[in-house]
Amino acid sequence: MKWVRIAVQTNDIALDAVSAAMEALGTGGTLFEDGPKAIGYLPADDRFEGSLDELEEHLHAMPEAGIDPAPAAITLTFVEEEDWASAWKAHFKPLAVSPRITIAPTWEAYHGRPDEIVVRLDPGMAFGTGGHATTRLCIRALETLIHGGETVADIGTGSGVLAIAAAQLGADHVDAVDTDALAVKIARENIEANGVSDRVRARVGDRLIGASGASGAYDIVIANILPNVVSILAVSAYSRLRAGGIYLFSGLTLPYEEDVLTAVAEAGFEVGERWEEDRWLAITAVKPVSAG
Repeated sequence: MKWVRIAVQTNDIALDAVSAAMEALGTGGTLFEDGPKAIGYLPADDRFEGSLDELEEHLHAMPEAGIDPAPAAITLTFVEEEDWASAWKAHFKPLAVSPRITIAPTWEAYHGRPDEIVVRLDPGMAFGTGGHATTRLCIRALETLIHGGETVADIGTGSGVLAIAAAQLGADHVDAVDTDALAVKIARENIEANGVSDRVRARVGDRLIGASGASGAYDIVIANILPNVVSILAVSAYSRLRAGGIYLFSGLTLPYEEDVLTAVAEAGFEVGERWEEDRWLAITAVKPVSAG
């Protein structure tokens, strides 16, 4: 199979936003080169043209959110699968996302401390290696939110990294949902590799539709996606959380914060804690106890 190497030349301020736009298309993560350039890989199939159009739309819309991606020059190179795999694996190294949790590729030997949680990951073509600020922020938030025994939904699970981390932190049951069947296949492989398949179920689903459990089933709903999807999901997340449950969302930068918080509040949530790294945010919102 052939792959397309997509390189977007941008600037230092917009680099993370361009990276997020590429990862939202399913590049599995982003590499970086001087220029600066954000680089990702997609299969050269009949979906690629539509993905490229979507990327261009994201780049054109960024100035409205206060982010100028100029020069936003896109370069395409076709490569063989072996070349893509070698390039990707060469850049994915063990990463300490917090003092307690490290994400390590499955193909590298990494021996953690006795008190360290190690998430073994082969992202394949699914989003989520821990290299992006939003993933790190969500994992750090989960460290404070999970105390043991929780029921969690991870919407847009990608590689399954957040679902796996939730289980390793002590969640009893995690529904990992994604609209992409390939991402779900990869997530299942990662779930098995981490020995948490008894507590994490990955399935194809449209947002919260298809996740298990009746209304009020979850203690935590995670959405590390795009700002508009986070806003749209707020209503269904509210209905699927128990009273006092938490909506943990990320995938947004500072310019989107006000609009997303407005949508979350309109859904009935009370805004809770906030984490920030390089203009990226992770925020919790709580379903009031009185709602039960």
